[in-house]
Amino acid sequence: MRRSNWLFGWALGALIPAAGIAQVHPPENVVLLSHLDRGDDYSGNWGYTSPTGVELAISGTHLGTTFIDVSVPTAAAEVAFVPGPNSTWREMATYGHYCYIVTEAEGAALQVVSLADPLNPVLVTTLNPPALPFTQAHEIKIDQETGICYVAGTHNPNGLTGLVILDLNPNPLAPSLRGTWPESGFTTANYIHDLSVQDGKAYCAAIYAGTVYVLDVTQPGTPPILGNPWTWPNAFVHNTWPTLDGDYLVTTDENQGGHMRMWDIRNLDQVSQTDEFISPTGALVHNAYFRGRYSFMSHYRDGLRVVDVLDPMNVVPVGWYDTHPEDGGGTRGAWGCYCFATDPNIAYISDRDSGTYILRFQPPNVGLAEPPASATAMPALLGNLPNPFQLSTAIRFHLDRAVPVSVRVYDASGRAVRTLDPRWFAAGNQSVSWDGRDDASSPVASGVYYYRLETPEFSADGRVVLTR
Repeated sequence: MRRSNWLFGWALGALIPAAGIAQVHPPENVVLLSHLDRGDDYSGNWGYTSPTGVELAISGTHLGTTFIDVSVPTAAAEVAFVPGPNSTWREMATYGHYCYIVTEAEGAALQVVSLADPLNPVLVTTLNPPALPFTQAHEIKIDQETGICYVAGTHNPNGLTGLVILDLNPNPLAPSLRGTWPESGFTTANYIHDLSVQDGKAYCAAIYAGTVYVLDVTQPGTPPILGNPWTWPNAFVHNTWPTLDGDYLVTTDENQGGHMRMWDIRNLDQVSQTDEFISPTGALVHNAYFRGRYSFMSHYRDGLRVVDVLDPMNVVPVGWYDTHPEDGGGTRGAWGCYCFATDPNIAYISDRDSGTYILRFQPPNVGLAEPPASATAMPALLGNLPNPFQLSTAIRFHLDRAVPVSVRVYDASGRAVRTLDPRWFAAGNQSVSWDGRDDASSPVASGVYYYRLETPEFSADGRVVLTR
């Protein structure tokens, strides 16, 4: 039986909330907040935070894409379901107030869903050739700072079409072709299964070749390779994700005894492995991402795994929630993992058999732990949310004592465009808002902006993307 007997009386298309599942393995520092199941097989997932603070968990199923309001994470509720071609594979990414969806079934090469009203997502267009150079795709990632969209594992009736790079500017409903990789000669050796993009570099997982390629994607056309591609014994590299500082990269091997590996990538001519994690149950790892000092992973029949990567030379397991209690083998269980909600300890998991899980990781006190921002003895810039934004964004910071604070916003050329509410702030977590206007109260153009926070004894810089 595919599902546990605690789910009874379901009918196809019915949405079934559940309080929990019988855990074969007790949870470790992770609690279940909500669980929803449509009764369909699930695939990839992502998330979205609106400028007004509405948060969505987005999960692909064989029959379409479900949008779930998780603004109150203990009371998750589906707000829309967008049908699509029947497919085992469905992946999505968000940019601005749009969600872009790809699948390996023909008929909807790229679906675009408007999230302008996040509680009423609406399919606004479906793109196919000749608007796009592919009919099917495996994965999609979008650079939030540039609006450049990367579609991996693409196909058309003539075969593989490589990595396709699209520009969502200026019209997010009619993306233009920016480049492809490789330029020609598509084979399984240069088939890109998944990738991540940061600071002009695309970290590409060539799964069949067992190789990581790093591409320079700063210019249109066919991106050149940076440094030396690398591989390792029994490599079957499924996904990649860099640390925020760009010094380290995580990769996952989607094969028996699959490894999550940490790599030192500060020198792309001589990349070296620093450590690895293998599930003690033997479960296959699927996707791994970084949020601060932690890597959140969908681990098929292990569900969610969390490891501490504060010391890249010593990866430490610190969290686990089993979403697949049957404890079978193979690639059933947790497919997608999204760990970029406003709350840094919340993760969304899409389990192939049992739906969407909203989970909260509770970091353990193990001596290595950094104090939470609210208790730190040092001032800190905590980033801005949402990012990208349309209406306003909150620039967050922590103060160890009451001091005067100035926050200035600059455009990409370094020209100051806005000074935000300079005044004294009390100790603790604080924030100031920017509404996307300059000092004359005129709206500024979409693009990348920078901000600097200054106190008499501390300064820090951040980066924000405005989309209109």
